[in-house]
Amino acid sequence: CLKYVGGDQFGHVNMVMVRSLEPQEIADVSVQMCSPSRAGMYQGQWRMCTATGLYYGDVIWVILSVEVGGLLGVTQQLSSFETEFNTQPHRK
Repeated sequence: CLKYVGGDQFGHVNMVMVRSLEPQEIADVSVQMCSPSRAGMYQGQWRMCTATGLYYGDVIWVILSVEVGGLLGVTQQLSSFETEFNTQPHRK
């Protein structure tokens, strides 16, 4: 499995199952993560572990830089505006 071991977690997932591989075999592994809502630098660490919980291999670092603005910033501002003024988009 791939297991969260420290730092920022980026959501509720703390472990992802990974099937056993033969030597030289390659597999894709993905983790569902959510970007933090505040600007800043964030980092989390993950490690591979055996079924019995023994860690092996190098730490896998996830490093995110969240900046003010961009599409997410505009979307959040529009959402906040709609909530604050209780407006709904005009539909024809």
